[in-house]
Amino acid sequence: MRVSIELVHESGKEPSFVEPKPILLECGLGDQVVKWAAFAACYRLANNLGEPITKFVPQAILLRGKSLDINVVLRSVVADGESLTVQYSAGPLAFKESPNSKQILSAGQVSKLREDPNDFIKKIDLDAYNFAALLDEDVLGMKDENFLPSEMENLKGQLLKNGGALQAAFFYLNCGEESNEMSIDRMSLSLFREAIINTGIVNEYFSHSRLNEIFEKTTDVKHGDAKIELRDLSVDEFLSTLVQIAGEKYQPGLQHQTWGYFELTQRFQHLLDDFVSPKIVEKIGKKVSSFKKAFEHEIDDSTRARRYIQMAMYSMQEKRTFHERQVLQVNSFIKSLVAWDYAPEDISLIDVVTSTLYAKTFPETDPMQWHTVPQPLDLNLEELEICLTVLGFVLYQKTDKEEDFPSYLSEFLDDIFHYAGVIVEGSDSEEDELFSENENEMPSPIQ
Repeated sequence: MRVSIELVHESGKEPSFVEPKPILLECGLGDQVVKWAAFAACYRLANNLGEPITKFVPQAILLRGKSLDINVVLRSVVADGESLTVQYSAGPLAFKESPNSKQILSAGQVSKLREDPNDFIKKIDLDAYNFAALLDEDVLGMKDENFLPSEMENLKGQLLKNGGALQAAFFYLNCGEESNEMSIDRMSLSLFREAIINTGIVNEYFSHSRLNEIFEKTTDVKHGDAKIELRDLSVDEFLSTLVQIAGEKYQPGLQHQTWGYFELTQRFQHLLDDFVSPKIVEKIGKKVSSFKKAFEHEIDDSTRARRYIQMAMYSMQEKRTFHERQVLQVNSFIKSLVAWDYAPEDISLIDVVTSTLYAKTFPETDPMQWHTVPQPLDLNLEELEICLTVLGFVLYQKTDKEEDFPSYLSEFLDDIFHYAGVIVEGSDSEEDELFSENENEMPSPIQ
């Protein structure tokens, strides 16, 4: 996980020696509490200026102008790639009461800030990637002055139209051999190369070396001159690489081809039709279509079963995020499956990721019809139920099928409940202890 942090003095007047430049903060899985990010940004600022690390003291950390609770887990309220603002002072006390601290965002308010699932696409800065340079200057000079703005707007429209399928493709392709639960939302250079090569895009006229250059060019937009040894792509950056690849591969006037397209939108559409859809999206669709069979059986959807799944969800999720959002992060889900010896041997990373994508758009099995989702790696209770059903079916397909699937699924879920500590041998009374009178209200983790 990575966030960009802008530091501003709480008075609104920056000291003359402070350069107003955002700080890119690597946060790993984002398991740290929010105040860690605020202190880390202040320390980084002091270090960059050659000052003592206590020179700047955080007073508030804001998301889109609203203060965050500093004591919750970062990833529970901040998405990968989002921008934060840290207000600082000379101290000595940190986070002393300020006008912003009286209006701390609740989890519901944070989620409302992300109501638009296409936000990550809309924020792609086409000018920063200099896509206009892919168009022939001579031909562009003969076009109307409104052509270029219109072309960029139409390109953004294509990305939005295909956003759901492209978002799914990113996570699907990011399940290579070197991937784990920590890296499924970031694409390394080697995975990027492997993904593009496997589509057949690379040939004698479009070499492997171009992939390296496009990867570096794309990440340069974010990192600039910063010396970052391990670079990777977020989902929006991955979309930008596809535009760059399309712009180069379908460029008119190349010696090896008699065809080509001046409009960048046509080039991108041909890349989708010729490679992305048949080589990537159709594979996702084929795998997801096999999941549909799991729901052709009559499955026990009793309140009791749902309660147990909700308790298992509580067991697997980060305790510090519980009161903020009743969701299970997929990486925490995978960690549990690994600890219980289901993954990666019997249940693969790609099984978990594709079942998650399917749960987000259930029951649609055609990825081209999928819509973008704001938190693709978070599962709510209903989505977790779908995932567990799908993963049970994945395991069932590997058996001799002597029993029917509903019976097998019941045994699988019982095992999950035991591993999660929901069911204890010889006792059925814990359900009443773990749940309040409201069956949808989980108990406080602090007794």
